[in-house]
Amino acid sequence: MAQEYLFLGGILAVVLVTSFLVIRHFHAKRNGKEHRKINIKRLLWWLVFLCYIFVVAGATLFSRGSNYEYDMIPPLFYSYKNAWNNWSITEWRNIILNICMFVPFGLLLPMGLKWFRKCYRTYVAGFLFSLLIELSQMIFKIGIFEPDDLLDNTLGAIIGFGLFLVLFKLYAKEKANLKKGATFASNIPLIIVVASFVAIFITYSCKELGNNNNRYSMAYDVNLLNIHGAEFADDSTESLTVYTSEILTEKEAYKRAEDIFKRFDGAMNYQYAGYYDDEAWIRSKVGDETNEIKIQYAGGTFEYSIMSRYSEKGYAYTESEVRDILSQYGYTICKDAVFSVKDDMRLCFEVDKCEENGNIVDGRLEVKLSRDKRILWLKDSLLSLKPYKEYEAISEAEAYRRLKEGKFKRYGNDYLDIEVLSCKISYSVDSKGFYQPNYRFDVNINGKEAWIMIPALEKAQ
Repeated sequence: MAQEYLFLGGILAVVLVTSFLVIRHFHAKRNGKEHRKINIKRLLWWLVFLCYIFVVAGATLFSRGSNYEYDMIPPLFYSYKNAWNNWSITEWRNIILNICMFVPFGLLLPMGLKWFRKCYRTYVAGFLFSLLIELSQMIFKIGIFEPDDLLDNTLGAIIGFGLFLVLFKLYAKEKANLKKGATFASNIPLIIVVASFVAIFITYSCKELGNNNNRYSMAYDVNLLNIHGAEFADDSTESLTVYTSEILTEKEAYKRAEDIFKRFDGAMNYQYAGYYDDEAWIRSKVGDETNEIKIQYAGGTFEYSIMSRYSEKGYAYTESEVRDILSQYGYTICKDAVFSVKDDMRLCFEVDKCEENGNIVDGRLEVKLSRDKRILWLKDSLLSLKPYKEYEAISEAEAYRRLKEGKFKRYGNDYLDIEVLSCKISYSVDSKGFYQPNYRFDVNINGKEAWIMIPALEKAQ
């Protein structure tokens, strides 16, 4: 995508500059004036700068559909909190790219236009260009207006100007009229940004547990909440166990997928393997069908599907029939697992801390079966766990207070009528593969069944 916009940006820049030169030529000829010598350096600068502007516009405006609804603007630092809570390398990468995207702006603008060699002029120009992009996204509904983008882009322009001063001082033929220490001072933002990201990643690596992605990044407006139903006043605290689950490497994920294909399809015929930040996508060709496995590195949970039959509705079977069918594919489901049938004939087993072969199995298994007892789709979220350590947890009453204060993970500003039905301890995998406890509130939100998770460990808050 970036290469396409770079190519198109280069073409448009050449077209605009060529058009300008042609118009300039005919204007001079018409008025009987001599041609001034073309400044090749200035011409190249315009080509590069316009190409850069087109690439940025293409990446931020023209690569998205008009399908964003604008009901709210997230607060400053929302994207940073979200990236931290999820510990998503993709989200951190996007933040860093948002900064880097405007570094050429701060570098090129004063390089080609002397008026912008005053730092504040370039800073303001960078802010206004970013604001123009954000407003365009909001008006045409092709993105979200994020104050964090304004911050990141402006930081990029500031860093770019600092780099310009370094290059100007080193290579400019004209004497740089700079105050003593101005070059160093202009690069302090770069030092602060780099140091901040280094500190963030070191802090994370030093944490014993990973980040619980059920933590809220922005509290929900309590004026939009009507919480009623069951109440919880037990203020007693207790220690809850954190468990460990496996963490797969890319090679191990591929081997696991290969074994699953052999169990489900009889063989694996490699077609594609894609490795991403949190998961691997592996495809196998079986006859005319392409089958896919998406496997998580943390925990080894996976989703299997016959891609051409993904939307096909499953066939209804009884619990005993499902257990028998799954046993043929290597599954032995805990006898205490709770069986249910979902609307689209997803057959579901929920397992709650079942002991198996010296380990504890917890989670859910969902499957869609064909009439001929073949697996059409299967999502295996069963985790094999080992106790790690006990940690002090918040009380049930404190979790309920946080629920009433809107301190739960949900984005938006719709009015929510929340009927609280029950509360129990439920576990989820954190960003380092640990299995952390949460208070799970089963609720009806505006009449629809749902649940809300509140992290139970004080450390996770």
